[in-house]
Amino acid sequence: MHLRKVGAIKGEVEKLLKARFIYLIPLTDWVSNIVPVTKKQGTIRVCVDYHDINHACPKDNYPTPFIDQLIDDYAGSEIFYFMDGFSG
Repeated sequence: MHLRKVGAIKGEVEKLLKARFIYLIPLTDWVSNIVPVTKKQGTIRVCVDYHDINHACPKDNYPTPFIDQLIDDYAGSEIFYFMDGFSG
């Protein structure tokens, strides 16, 4: 890679490591590629390509609902229960 891009990538990774947003792992099957993108102003933005992870993860036909919305919807109710359709 170009030396300018290497410096920008290294700086961004060090910033994310320091903030504990990312961390080092020994398992490399789930690593995403870092993609440097040159902006109009000439600065470099570091993006992450999640295509490989998205292909490795199965699609969920029943996404998990947002718990805060559930709590707000049922806040005034006297009874609250879950019905499990898969168990019969």
